Amino acid sequence: MNREYLKSRCFEDEDENWWQRRSGMERCLFIGLLFAILLSLACVIYISLQILLNVEVCSNTSCLAESYRIATRLNNTVDPCEDFYQYVCGVSPERDNTISTLKQKVNEMLVESAGEDDSNATNDERKLFDNCLNQTDSENFIVTFQEVLEDIGGWPVLVGYHWRARLFEWTDAVYSLKSRGYPFSMFLDVQLQSEGRIKLSIVTFAFPHKGLYLQFMIDTAVVFGADRYQAKLQMENVLSFMEELQGVAEKNVTLKRPDELFGTHVTVEEMQKIYDEIQWLDFLNNILYPYTVTDSDVIVIPSHEHFGAFIDLITSIPKRVQANYMVWRVIEEMIPFMSKQLQYLKGNYTCQIESGTHQDHHEFCCESLDAIYVLRPLQLQYIQNRLSAKRKLMIEELYLAVKEEIISQLENSRWIDDESRQASVDFFEMTEVVIGAPDGYFNGSIFEELYTWELEGESIFEMILSARKNYFETLMVMQNSSVMLNLIKGTEIGYSTNTIVLPLAVLDEYFDEERPMYLNYAELGVAIAEVLLKSLTDNVEQLWSNSTVEEFEERTKCNSVALLLGYRSYQKWAESRRKEARLVAIEQTPNQLFWISAMSSSCHSYVQFRPNQYLLKDFMCASDTHFDDCDVL
Repeated sequence: MNREYLKSRCFEDEDENWWQRRSGMERCLFIGLLFAILLSLACVIYISLQILLNVEVCSNTSCLAESYRIATRLNNTVDPCEDFYQYVCGVSPERDNTISTLKQKVNEMLVESAGEDDSNATNDERKLFDNCLNQTDSENFIVTFQEVLEDIGGWPVLVGYHWRARLFEWTDAVYSLKSRGYPFSMFLDVQLQSEGRIKLSIVTFAFPHKGLYLQFMIDTAVVFGADRYQAKLQMENVLSFMEELQGVAEKNVTLKRPDELFGTHVTVEEMQKIYDEIQWLDFLNNILYPYTVTDSDVIVIPSHEHFGAFIDLITSIPKRVQANYMVWRVIEEMIPFMSKQLQYLKGNYTCQIESGTHQDHHEFCCESLDAIYVLRPLQLQYIQNRLSAKRKLMIEELYLAVKEEIISQLENSRWIDDESRQASVDFFEMTEVVIGAPDGYFNGSIFEELYTWELEGESIFEMILSARKNYFETLMVMQNSSVMLNLIKGTEIGYSTNTIVLPLAVLDEYFDEERPMYLNYAELGVAIAEVLLKSLTDNVEQLWSNSTVEEFEERTKCNSVALLLGYRSYQKWAESRRKEARLVAIEQTPNQLFWISAMSSSCHSYVQFRPNQYLLKDFMCASDTHFDDCDVL
């Protein structure tokens, strides 16, 4: 045994300190232990401080985004007690266009692979998009298009002297075009309105740079096989007719106030007696099929003077011009699905009149889907995906809280007489809410109503015709639901027949279940309060006495009624719950953030905004600060 070695290990060198005598591994272990102790101590101190201060911070993605949005909006050089509007909106950037974002997300689903549970309707929509994008078979349109040309007697500019005017009636041509899915509103735009009224509008259109447009018309006719000289003569006549038709429509618009544009109401029977050049009952039933029109149905038209001018024009124009015009309008709208040569002609014309701008084909195909679906299948699927049961429940609770606050204010208001008060309470208690879409839209039944048809054809041209044909029929079948469908696709909270509709575009902008509720009440809660108040305002004459109406109008001059309702609703919600988390790196309190968020979401709406007593209290403003001294209701 090496005794010298043992001695060197057993007896420490008096010249070395304790740290130097430790091995490398011992030093690393010691440093790690010390770091762990310090980190643990820091965490204990931080948690203890949070508990003592009773402050919780929200640091998820939604809250971080809100923190950034608020931090970049606030103008900290302004005293909120002096000018709250400038404090919040003075450096406010433009808010994202939510409806554009929503469309983008729906359109992104087009390129996703179909799932096992996807409906036939969503698969057809993807198929339409793929075919529109690729258009490998666009040259095959001519066979299909030739069939409809033969059905309506041909295109005179092609047929030449063999075309027979006596066999042509523009109304019959309209019926044939509609039945095959082609554009058909060349003379009159027919719309079925609420309560079964039928609105007839004279069509309008624009063709800037008349010379370029005429050249586009001539070149297109030549591509179809027309003689260039004849194309020039006959297309000039068509263009002249279009100018006359546009003149009739514009004259009516310029000479009338908006409320007078369609102020003439007649029954179908009366219409037939006044304007017997057209068989109106047959015409309307063909256009609005499968909806049934009767002699007693009401038609809404421009003044008799201007509608009479339209009838005089349409009956005086030679049938050859009528037919050339109708076929031209069909081709012009359907060119994007025709041959590459025709697409080039239209693209060249568009490029010349719009200073070189050219629509992206991907964007065009997405817009085409919007035009041929009453409600796009993927849009409905996106709504279903975005509205989980938890999210719907939270939104419904918020809506009920705001509605109950309005009812509470009405019940406790001293200025409303008893009869008016009870009528108001009954009105709101009957008001229901639709979140995203009616419940029936989420169980698959809506697909059975909206998408009973199957996509037909092999080429994109045939598929578009198939989709358009069924679009018109579905629109009429779903007429009773048309208001609801429009509200679902809308960008604002809608109201219809005791129903508040919260479309997804609004919910995506104003509600996020991952952020504190003071932000949701500030945005969605206030927006709901505004619509509920508007629904009440629209009906006060039926619900209230004259004296109560006058008092209500005086009180609602305060520009913060909806804000107050949203604020009080949130305060009641928060009473029975623990304090909500604050935002990261934002020093303002939840109550202060309520006012900031409510204002920042509507900076354009409150230019003359004046603070109220609750806002001044939350921002600890001086007692002599001027404010709107008004009750909620």
